Amino acid sequence: SDDLLPLWMTVVKDIATMLNKDNLMLFFDPSSHTPFPIFTEAVRFYHHPVSQVRTHVQAASLEIFLKLRDEDVWTEPLFELVLAESASFFTHVCCLLREFWHMVDEAFRAGVKRDLRSALYIQNDILMYINDVFACDIPRLSQIMQEKLLRFAVVPVLLRSVVLQRPSAGERAWSEGPGKLLSPPVAFYLLHDLLATLRSAAVLEALAAL
Repeated sequence: SDDLLPLWMTVVKDIATMLNKDNLMLFFDPSSHTPFPIFTEAVRFYHHPVSQVRTHVQAASLEIFLKLRDEDVWTEPLFELVLAESASFFTHVCCLLREFWHMVDEAFRAGVKRDLRSALYIQNDILMYINDVFACDIPRLSQIMQEKLLRFAVVPVLLRSVVLQRPSAGERAWSEGPGKLLSPPVAFYLLHDLLATLRSAAVLEALAAL
């Protein structure tokens, strides 16, 4: 139930913290419908409205990523499973980031400072999580995150809002969906926050090349 979910996620986070190379495989059953539930089941709740749940999902996933930094693990089926699940998970992360960017813009336009501060805080928390994923220094994992970040958040929202400050009639058709433009001050601020938070050279180089 929703009431017990934060407690369950706390347990999952604590288990993830205790994982090591000796016991990691005890939680992996390739013959099961859910081979690695401590990861696959946890990340399903990233969009949960309770912020504590999202925080625990971030913490648990980072603990698992850190356990997979050893190159000896990169040839194991468990590693491939985590990569495959992360492709979907990171899509949700970047789409949620995009949603909070729009919340920042809506609060800015409405002049509601409390909502503006809240949305700015949460989007920066997501950016810090993304930076932590890059900091795990797992090349294939970082490539997945970079692709999702650019494809679902940065390019369709931030860069379009910066470049298309006065959208044409054709561009106005995009103003209703997830790729709708942000107001210029918000777009520039959020782009600055992203550049100040992320430390991935690959992402910065990709942005410079666009």
